[in-house]
Amino acid sequence: MEKPQYVVARADKAPRLKALKDDPAWKDVAVLEIANFPWHESGEKQKTFVRLLWDAEAVYARFECADRHISASRTAPNSDVCNDSCVEFFATPFPDDGPDYFNLEINCCGTVLLGWGPDRWKSKKAPVELIRRIEVAHSVPGPTREESPNDDGWVVECRLPLAVVSALAGREATIPGRVCEAERPKVSGFAHAEPCRNDSAGSRVACGGAKNQPYIGWLANFYRCGGVTDPQYGTWSPVAAPKPDYHRPECFGRLTFGG
Repeated sequence: MEKPQYVVARADKAPRLKALKDDPAWKDVAVLEIANFPWHESGEKQKTFVRLLWDAEAVYARFECADRHISASRTAPNSDVCNDSCVEFFATPFPDDGPDYFNLEINCCGTVLLGWGPDRWKSKKAPVELIRRIEVAHSVPGPTREESPNDDGWVVECRLPLAVVSALAGREATIPGRVCEAERPKVSGFAHAEPCRNDSAGSRVACGGAKNQPYIGWLANFYRCGGVTDPQYGTWSPVAAPKPDYHRPECFGRLTFGG
């Protein structure tokens, strides 16, 4: 099956994270849908939409989750939030250099798990002080949540600093294609649309130059966990595995970064 692709738009200005149900700041941002349910057995396949933006400092994500059974009991960083109503963002920022990826998992009340490694067994959880650098907004008040007959959905937004990705990877992470040609060895594995150039004042500007030009980017997948009722196990890029397993970098789709 063909793997999906998504172009991450560059933010004109950094979005303020509010986790509002309807936020004008996000309304024109392209949507990807977590619409594959490879391990579905019963219950409603509830919809999840994801919107992404980037700037020179961070990647921003907004998850909009339909949910008739909202629950969360984990409150400590790096706890098993996948057992709560939860969304997950996995990505390989250096795909030509190996499968190492981060797994960013956030429950509906804003509790975060962050890991890094080449697979499920060798993944290591990030230090708590690194997790605290990730800004999160959530529409469900915390710290925990029990299911309610009035449940209909929730929103989580996050700002993932590239400096956090760099700390996980042990090397500088920048948005692909946005570095000077002379800096290519520092971010190997990413194609440049065209060589760097000087602007009219003689200053160095980003590679590519063309507005809305996509660049070779990250490999990634997005997931949804349903909590106590209707576990969901939804994915953006299809996953071929006999039982629920999100730690499958070989199944990741592609994120490219627009100008």
